[in-house]
Amino acid sequence: MEVMGGLPVPFMFLLLTFGLFCKIFSYSYVIDNLSKQHINSISKLNYGQRKLFASGLYNDSSLDDPVTRSALIEIYNSTNGPAWTWVNASTVLGIWGTPGLSYCMWYGVQCCLNTPLSPLVSCVGDRSVSTLTLDSYGLQGTIPSQLGNLNQLAVLSLAQNPLLLGRLPPETSLLTKLLWLSVEGTGLNTCTSNAANPSLPTSECALPSYLSLGPVNTSYIASTSSLRCPTVLLNSFTNYTRGLPPSLINTITSPYPPTNPPGSVLSGPAFTLYYHCECIGGSNLQFLSNVGSCVAPSLDNFKYILAIVLVAVLPMLCLSLLAFVFIKHRAAIRKLLKKKVQRMDWKRKRMPGMPDIALQDGQGTLAMADVMVTWVFTDVSGR
Repeated sequence: MEVMGGLPVPFMFLLLTFGLFCKIFSYSYVIDNLSKQHINSISKLNYGQRKLFASGLYNDSSLDDPVTRSALIEIYNSTNGPAWTWVNASTVLGIWGTPGLSYCMWYGVQCCLNTPLSPLVSCVGDRSVSTLTLDSYGLQGTIPSQLGNLNQLAVLSLAQNPLLLGRLPPETSLLTKLLWLSVEGTGLNTCTSNAANPSLPTSECALPSYLSLGPVNTSYIASTSSLRCPTVLLNSFTNYTRGLPPSLINTITSPYPPTNPPGSVLSGPAFTLYYHCECIGGSNLQFLSNVGSCVAPSLDNFKYILAIVLVAVLPMLCLSLLAFVFIKHRAAIRKLLKKKVQRMDWKRKRMPGMPDIALQDGQGTLAMADVMVTWVFTDVSGR
């Protein structure tokens, strides 16, 4: 058997084959692992973004609109963007502000070309933002006025960010295509009144021009309590859908869930500072740390009610009871009084030598036994 380097040739061939196989397997494992990471990062995007990612339309940020990009960055900074819950060290694709990456590929941002909305919702400009969905991202702070620069925005979802506070900026009125707004689970409100302390509940709520109160019969019951509050409607939705058949109006914001009534803001009672909210079932609306809830009447209220009963109701009951007894036993009472009079007459007759004195107008006689006579003795001589 031929020997090569002290080893048989077949054995040497097997060693080389095994080494080559191990090397190929290790390369395959590395490539497969990298591919999985790449696929996982892309799977976090919706279908439209994955499609555009594959085509590379939004990989170049040089074509971004500088005003739109600046507005998004301002929103990011004003709401403590570095602390948003989706930010992590292992994910680079889609993080807001990533150099070279268009804002149309940032998480929660969809532009005109990759919007999931119906073609009925017009969107002008490939790099115009159509939807901004930041639910449960952990936003903290306030929404800046630059929100009004996203003039093609049709969907704005900020729900479940409890540390998002203050008012929606007045520039929200510039969003004339805004068709769907969700602010549930936030500290946002929209009242332009109560300027001294915008977080305090108020008996009045002056709405901005882009909102209006819905009809009384469209009031909603807050999911966390028995509060009934009026709905708030987006005027932009009303204007945009005017003339459309009802079947299209109810589905125009699909795949986002329809609201009832269409165009109403998904919000809680605090959005209008509990304006015109009322409790169902006789409970009282009370506030704790500016949060309203319906509670049963307290013990203090019961004390007030009891005092009213004792002072006003009880005396009336006593008088009514006396009147009832008198009417019910009137004959017995008269008989008792008659016996009393007869007994007095009998006593007077048993005292002889006491003449009676006739009273005027025939009202009877007065016995002398009933009269007390006081005798006064005076010494005439002055002794």
